Amino acid sequence: YQTKSIVDVFSVVKKCESVLTVDTSVVHIASSFIKPQLCFFTYLPLMMKEFAPVSDIYKVVSGHNIEDSVTDIYVEDVLKNYNELKIVINE
Repeated sequence: YQTKSIVDVFSVVKKCESVLTVDTSVVHIASSFIKPQLCFFTYLPLMMKEFAPVSDIYKVVSGHNIEDSVTDIYVEDVLKNYNELKIVINE
């Protein structure tokens, strides 16, 4: 779905059951609607404290190496966090 403005993004996120996103404004939009999220972040532990989702229903997958970004995210980590998030959603 192509959005033309940030207002469109709010509408799309509001209609979602859950959200898969990288570290963008969508994380915060989804938090405002209390949407379950699987978020991808680079390796920035200090930034995570300040910019992590504020809702209670999320999992974060991040890289393991400060010198790399998404190429250092492991499929196993994605699957583990996805499955944990599914359990929380279905409770």
